[in-house]
Amino acid sequence: MCQTGYLTLRSSLTESSDVFLGIPNGELYKALNKLLAIRFFKGNTSVSNSKGENILAVGSVEDIISLLNTMINTVTYDAYPLNSESAVQNYVKAYLLGAKQTVSSEVHQAKGRADLMIETNRRRIVIEFKYAQNETEAKTKLNEAVEQIKSRDYGNIIAKKNELLRIAAVFNADPKVRSFTEYQSVV
Repeated sequence: MCQTGYLTLRSSLTESSDVFLGIPNGELYKALNKLLAIRFFKGNTSVSNSKGENILAVGSVEDIISLLNTMINTVTYDAYPLNSESAVQNYVKAYLLGAKQTVSSEVHQAKGRADLMIETNRRRIVIEFKYAQNETEAKTKLNEAVEQIKSRDYGNIIAKKNELLRIAAVFNADPKVRSFTEYQSVV
């Protein structure tokens, strides 16, 4: 079975030597993200626990953060540095898309944009990421993320799901840590 597709031209060819391309449809978008996930994560994009259940569908906040930390450990720090909040967000999104999950980033709502939204059959997971250079900054950033989720009511949109799980998660970029060290479920 083969898949074909095309990219669309998003910039003029005469303006500069740079050319910007766009992805015209969802099928091609998913295929390209799967290829990226294979490259970054060496084909290891599972979201299942030891019982074969989808962690995102049935897991606790701790289970989900553990999954994210395992994913971060798979990425080599020198080839693919995680040096900003958007880099962390994009790596997580690429991993989840590679694992064939329904995930969106920068989801616009009435009061702001949620960093990441994951949809399962019965559950919606909203994650607000923050990036910190060290443990002291991580604790401060966690409070910021929690307040942002609450004040902007992330995830409370139609169509409603049986369960809304909102997580504030701080990535600690200290080279000796390099993981999500601070996190909290937000009610």
